[in-house]
Amino acid sequence: MDLTQNNRTQLLVSVRSVEELQLAVEAGVAWVDLKNPDSGSLGRPALGLAQEVANRLEALRQHKAFRGVFSVALGEWQEWVGSKENHDASIWRRFDHCKVGLSGQADLRQVCESIERTMPLELAGKWILVHYADQDAAKGPSFDEVMRGTLRLGSKHLLVDTFQKDGRSLADLVSDETIASWVAAANANQVTLALAGSLRVDQLARAASWGASWIAVRSAVCEGGNRRSQASYEKIRDARELLERGETR
Repeated sequence: MDLTQNNRTQLLVSVRSVEELQLAVEAGVAWVDLKNPDSGSLGRPALGLAQEVANRLEALRQHKAFRGVFSVALGEWQEWVGSKENHDASIWRRFDHCKVGLSGQADLRQVCESIERTMPLELAGKWILVHYADQDAAKGPSFDEVMRGTLRLGSKHLLVDTFQKDGRSLADLVSDETIASWVAAANANQVTLALAGSLRVDQLARAASWGASWIAVRSAVCEGGNRRSQASYEKIRDARELLERGETR
């Protein structure tokens, strides 16, 4: 899937159900991501739910009701790699991309080697490595290290998120200057950058000015700003329109 088809920052929305998938599609979202918000930043959905959502998405595509990007969160690498059940490529290969968190991974080279050596071929090229902006709390690799890992795996996409969901957003934790350096590095390496991390509605205009390809949200489009609540069609639509009115990249 082409993730760089627009010169404006676009909206990525994380959903937790078939119902929320339908809301996001109807609201005109170009990238829909499936996750379980009850299980951390990149909570992996149950296999049955993933199958159900993938079935619905494929039906929408068949009827040309959705032409965008479809991804899934697979949790933290240390959880994913330790469970054979989760390596069921017949399910995960149905997604365009698979996001994986890197908390506790002091040596990203070992992660890349494991992906190259043991992961199903059906998932080759689908991985999106995630850098946590609150790196110390996550005990994860730096942005530069994640960028090198992304390039090593032949991926063209990188996500920045926050590990701790404690009310602070990416905009609260990181300066605009640091984010600008991430955007510049992504552009220099021809990598599509998505920025997430509990961004609030009142921060989306600022986020649009960062110049990233994608801004990813969950809590901002949920009732009461609670990422575990139901997503709202109106909130998704308003967020998309706000970003569309933002600065061109």
